[in-house]
This record gives sequence, C-alpha cells and structure tokens, in this order.
Amino acid sequence: MYDLVLSGKLVDPIDGVYEANIGITKGVISQITQDPIEGKKLKLPDASLIFPGFIDPHVHLRQDISGKWNYKEDFLSGSKSAAHGGVTVAADMPNNPTPATTPEAIVEKINLSKDALIDILFYGGVLGNLDKLKAMSTLVCGYKIYAGETTGSMTIGLDEIEKALRIISDTDKPVVFHAGEKLKEILDICENYDVRVHIAHVSSIIEINLIEKYKKKMQLTCEATPHHLFFSEKDKEKIGDLSTVNPPLMPEKDRAAVMDALKTGTIDMLATDHAPHTLEDKAKGASGFPQLDTYGPFVSWLIEKGFSLQRIAQITSFNAANLLKINNIARICNNHLANLTVLDMQAEKVDKLYTKCGWSPFSDYEFPGRVVCTIYRGNIIMRNGVVS
Repeated sequence: MYDLVLSGKLVDPIDGVYEANIGITKGVISQITQDPIEGKKLKLPDASLIFPGFIDPHVHLRQDISGKWNYKEDFLSGSKSAAHGGVTVAADMPNNPTPATTPEAIVEKINLSKDALIDILFYGGVLGNLDKLKAMSTLVCGYKIYAGETTGSMTIGLDEIEKALRIISDTDKPVVFHAGEKLKEILDICENYDVRVHIAHVSSIIEINLIEKYKKKMQLTCEATPHHLFFSEKDKEKIGDLSTVNPPLMPEKDRAAVMDALKTGTIDMLATDHAPHTLEDKAKGASGFPQLDTYGPFVSWLIEKGFSLQRIAQITSFNAANLLKINNIARICNNHLANLTVLDMQAEKVDKLYTKCGWSPFSDYEFPGRVVCTIYRGNIIMRNGVVS
C-alpha cells in the first residue's frame, strides 16, 4: 500500500514518454509499473503529463538578514509562487541589500528559508571576497559573478574574475556569469581553468554563436528566460514601463534564434530570472519580471511551439540538476525523490498569483496548459491552483 499513487503519461528526460502508475512511499518513488497498484490515488485529468519536478536555476527571492526587500518577496511567498508554477527546487542569487558574499551571510539566508515550501539553494556572490570563496563552497550550489551592471551593484572586472576562477576551480562548484557585453573575454579566461561555466539569460544571436564555439573547448552550459523567448523589442510599447529588463528585450530575429537554440540543445535549460519588483519600483526603472507563478503555463506554450516532451523534461529539470549536482532528482525513477509536476494541456488565463509583488508580464494571457498538481517529496503542495 503506497502513500500516494499517480497514473498517467510519464515524461522522463532519458526514458522518454510512456503510460504508467507511480507508487510513492515516504517521499520517494518506490515503484513504476503498468500494473494496477494500491494506495492513496491522486485523481488527475485524463490527458495529464507527469514531469520530474521543475527546477529553476536562477531566481531572486529578495530576502536577507536586512529585511529591506521583503516587501518585494520573501522565501515563503517566493516558494508559494514556485509551487504554483510547478517548481520544486529554486536557486537563489546573491545580490541582496546584504550581499551573500560570506559564509555568515549564506547561513543567514539558509536559516531564513526554513519555512519555504520547496528546496531553496543559494549562490555565493563574488565581490572583494576572494579569501572567503573556498570557505563558502560547502554552503552554496555555485558562485555568481556579475560582469555587467544589475540590481545590487556587484559588478567586478576581468582581473578579479580570473583571480576568483583560480579559487573556484578547486571547489567543483559551477560559476554563473551575468556576462553583459564581456562574454567573449570571460570565455577566453575561463578556457584556462578547470571550472564548470554557466551563462545566464542568453538573449542574442551573438551570444549563441559564441557559446556554440566555446562548448567545443570547455565545460559550458547556458540558460534562456521566458521573457527572452516570448517577448521581443516590438512588445515594449505594449508592456510599457514594465518592459525594463537586463539584458533588454531583443529584436525578433534574436528571440527566434534563442527559441531554436533552446529547442535544439545549444541552450541547455529554462530559467525564470524571477525578479519580483513592485509596480512602484518598476515605474522607477527596476529591471526584471516575476515569473515563478507562470513557469508551468509557459512550459505548455513551449510544447505548443513544437518542443518535444522529452526535451521539455531536459530543459526544466534534468540539465539544471546536473548543473547544480543535485542527486536522486529530475528523473522519474525508482529511489528518486518524489518531486513531480503535473501539467494539463487545458487552456487557462493567468489571473491568480502568489508572488508578493502581485503582477505578471503574462497577466490575462491565455496559455495552452496549466499546472494541476505540484508534488514535493511525496507531499501535494499545490493542486488546482491552490497552494497548501
């Protein structure tokens, strides 16, 4: 007798798509079979797609020990937003009012996140703290380096980047770059070190061409965001003041190239870059979009645009798990954690949001599908739009 039983079309990043029943015991997948199994059955829509729980490798949940940005988001509200969108693991960036650049600051964030509904991982920032980087390695999922300006003013130069890479290369942690216009210079430096490099929010043909070239020479992955996949420069007038984002929305040819690169494999994963600014802050020029609530609905749009289901499982969970070295997750396999996201291809407008900032660039847009259930370690944390 299993604690929870799901039946439907399973989508695994390696094994592909097939019909089966899943038996879950004590938060772990215990059996996958075509035969009937006994347990507490979760009733799902007939055409449900059961994916490994989505993993978002790039979010800004805003909370730190200072509490200065808690009015935008905090770990509890951000985790509710994530659960609503089908995300079961999220990796939080370090550019807070109190930057996450020391072991102490990381520990403070870990403690603050204990009431979150999902797993929150943390990146350590690089900013005048070379002597702290190695000590942070057991606390962080990776390091974040800003080579271009962004919220939080953590930009560093190429000399300091090279010094940091010498240290990070001994930690087996990835380093994520907000590269700005310095992508080639950064990749030239990284090529000299045994380090896993990840490029955030790829948005242009120039970046895609560079990444294709350097992937042949080094350990290199990258991500694309929903806004750079969905919107282009022509949408700025429609979105108005809300359209400010860094990197900016690009011409249509770049948007189309990013879509193609994500579909075919040059871009490895989907990341929201969830940036929950209030509407008041956006009116003052704050950059970014809140997008955790709409992660799953956006995935349904990618499916409608021709992404295979297996590719969806790769870009929403498997590749991010490999980047962050999370074990026993991102597969629908025996003895893996029962983190599952159930998608139903039934059209639904975006209206309900759990993000504290209270708005979405997709408000009132009708996506072709919706998340009907989010399961975290065997527990149903969201069902039919209600986060528990």
